Amino acid sequence: VLANVTLTDQSILEVGCGRGAGATWCVRTYAPRSYVGMDPSQDVINLCEKYYSTIPQLSFMIADLKTHLPFQNESMNVVLSIETINLFDEIEAVKKFVNEITRVLTPNGYFLWCGLCDVDGSSVLVDYLTANNAFIIKEKVNITRNVLHALDIQRNSRTDFIERYIQPADREYYRLFAGLPGTQLYNNMQQGHAEYYRVKSNFKLYEHYVLNKPQSERIWEQFCSGRPFFLKIRQSLDHRLPLDSYLLKPIQRITQYQLLPKVKSHM
Repeated sequence: VLANVTLTDQSILEVGCGRGAGATWCVRTYAPRSYVGMDPSQDVINLCEKYYSTIPQLSFMIADLKTHLPFQNESMNVVLSIETINLFDEIEAVKKFVNEITRVLTPNGYFLWCGLCDVDGSSVLVDYLTANNAFIIKEKVNITRNVLHALDIQRNSRTDFIERYIQPADREYYRLFAGLPGTQLYNNMQQGHAEYYRVKSNFKLYEHYVLNKPQSERIWEQFCSGRPFFLKIRQSLDHRLPLDSYLLKPIQRITQYQLLPKVKSHM
């Protein structure tokens, strides 16, 4: 998922960092300017800080991924999400998550993620991540076969670890968590009931603006300009400028005034 993306001297946020091994590897391999690992579990963050707190440029923090990302606007070059899709049980939570990502990403920043997607209708959550208007999808690759192959290779070592260190009452749960052959997780991927994707998406608001501005202006002139309905909306929102002026500098005006959602609520 990190292929062909510049990470050196970049500000990186990993949402759902787990025990921090991946974050540590990224920092040591790519030397980013900063790398923040974020996770909703206090126990997990305590573990990360215990083992990795001395690594330069690497830090960890606890935060709820479904509410608010505690970072300033346009402060991250890359947002990385590995197997966090299962945390979002409804489309509204995914939309809020995407809104937060677009807020903290710099223009031309990257949102990189991979995870397991059920092929039973719940994939709508994943579809939204790859079909919303905020990102330009550079890659969307089904890597299910690769994941199954990796699980086959690791089968013996994972089984041995579970038998050695896990209490008998908990072993079945850990077999499922490890994706061992014969478990529901493994079988769902093998039988096509679930698929594993990696996606690289680019946040290019200005590129969308350049492509859409001529069409937006034509639509405005044809259907909107001078109409009493839009004048009434402008007055009700107490905006000094006419609505078409917000086509001029979309990056500044959309983020500053957030006019379009208000207009939509009146229609």
